[in-house]
Amino acid sequence: MKPWLLNILACPICKHHPLDAYFYSWESSSEEIKEACEKAGEPVEERMEDYKMMMKDFVDGIISPPAIEKIKDETENELTIKTLEKVKQTISELLEKEDIKETMEKFKKLEEEVESKGRETIEKEKEKIVEDIAKKYVKELSILYNYMMLLEVKEALLYCPNCNRWYPVGNQVEGIPEMLPDELREKHVDLKFFEKWKEKIPQNILKEGKPFTL
Repeated sequence: MKPWLLNILACPICKHHPLDAYFYSWESSSEEIKEACEKAGEPVEERMEDYKMMMKDFVDGIISPPAIEKIKDETENELTIKTLEKVKQTISELLEKEDIKETMEKFKKLEEEVESKGRETIEKEKEKIVEDIAKKYVKELSILYNYMMLLEVKEALLYCPNCNRWYPVGNQVEGIPEMLPDELREKHVDLKFFEKWKEKIPQNILKEGKPFTL
C-alpha cells in the first residue's frame, strides 16, 4: 500500500475520513527506502509530470492533509520517520502560501463551471494553471512524491475513530488493506494480526475496537 492511498480511503461502514493509520513494516527494501527518503526534496527532471499531478491533487483537494497527519510510523525506521515529519511540515507550509490558496480558489470556481463547459475543458484549464505553480514548488512536491508514491507499506493498521472499527493491512496479502464488512471477516485470522502487533497497537483499539478485541 502506498501512503498516498490514505488520501482517499474511508471507513466502508460509516464512511468516515480520515482514518488513523499505524505503519508497522515496509514492503520497500532498505535500499529503496534509503533512495526515496534521502533524495526527498531533490527533484528529478524525468518525474516532472508526476510532480505536476501531485500539485494538481494537492490544490484540487484530493490530497487530504488531515489523512497524512493521521499517519503514525511505528516501523522504527529512522529514515521513514524523519521523512514523514518532513512531509507533514511541507504540507503545512504549502497550505500557507498565498499563491497556493489562490490556486485552490481558482480550482473551486472551475468546478462550478463543469456543467456549462464540460469536464474535459475544465481539466485542461486546471492543467494550464498547475504548470507554473508546480515548477515553483518542485522541491516540495519531490518530498511529497517520494514519500507517498515511492514507498510501499507491508503491514499496518487502519482505524476509524468514528465507529471504532479497525482494518488490517497486509494480514493475508502483503500491502493490501483488508476493509471488509463485519460479517465477512474471520475472527481467528484477524486476531492473528492483533497478536503479532499487540505491543504497538493502542490499548483502546485492542480492548474496544470492532468487530474483534483481544
